[in-house]
Amino acid sequence: MSLDSGATLIADAEQARRAVFGGKKMARRRFQLGSLFQRGKHPKVWVARWWEEVIRPDGSVGRRRRAEVLGTVAELSSRSKAMEVLAKKLNPINSGSYRPQSTRTFASFVREDWLPVLLPTVKYATDKNYRYILDVHLLPTFGEHQLCDIKRETIQQFLAAKLRSGLAWKTVKEIRGVLGRVLGTAEQWEYITDNQARRTRLPRRPIRPLSKAVLAPEQIRQLAAELAEPARSIAMLLVLTGLRIGELLALRWRLCTQNRLVRMIFGQRANFLCRGILDEQTPTLCVRNNLRSFRRSSCVFGTAEYPY
Repeated sequence: MSLDSGATLIADAEQARRAVFGGKKMARRRFQLGSLFQRGKHPKVWVARWWEEVIRPDGSVGRRRRAEVLGTVAELSSRSKAMEVLAKKLNPINSGSYRPQSTRTFASFVREDWLPVLLPTVKYATDKNYRYILDVHLLPTFGEHQLCDIKRETIQQFLAAKLRSGLAWKTVKEIRGVLGRVLGTAEQWEYITDNQARRTRLPRRPIRPLSKAVLAPEQIRQLAAELAEPARSIAMLLVLTGLRIGELLALRWRLCTQNRLVRMIFGQRANFLCRGILDEQTPTLCVRNNLRSFRRSSCVFGTAEYPY
């Protein structure tokens, strides 16, 4: 029997079902225009509201009503212009390309997911620095914010406030970097659709002429005379070798002869520098005798509490 005939189907014909998903109802795409209204007086602004899907903390998908200021009435002089801006915001939802975002708070994501999973993959010093920035700067500000509500404008204002508070430009850059890494992980794990920290900009780094105080040889001798061991040897080694404090504290007793210490500092140039610059009369490179009574471990400057 042809389908376009006028015959009646027999009584035992199978009940019609949808051809996809095994007969289950397919979710209808929700096309929406949103609502638009004015609010305030000085200045008066256009406010839009619409529905969007979100991922709840338990992982289920729900819907929530969202409101956002589109601009001032002075900027959008007519309702049609405001509707055009609203239509652009609704386009991902109406076209089906919108991906639900998580309503988890920043603090919940950091403490339950990011810290346990990501921090074990970094060095100890980096771990300590990340935790300090999170505890002091990021969690007090963004802790109760939902991940999907942390926008570029909010982050930009936060960074500007940190700069005005007197923090160094480099410190603010590190804060922005840690925030970007957290939001970047949330984006990779599909909690949010975009890392808003990447869209922020820092002002140009100020160029400040720094006048570094340099100690004269006489001042160094006066300083050494006032210090007791092992502080005297630490100060003199820092002056004469240019080692960083971390490198000096890792100095081993077996390196406390002139040639070995020079080789550790200068590498392949040790022989030339040993002949041309450092001689046998350099007392501070041979610290074995001065620090013999302080020897507690294989490290020269190890202590009973921290023997390294």
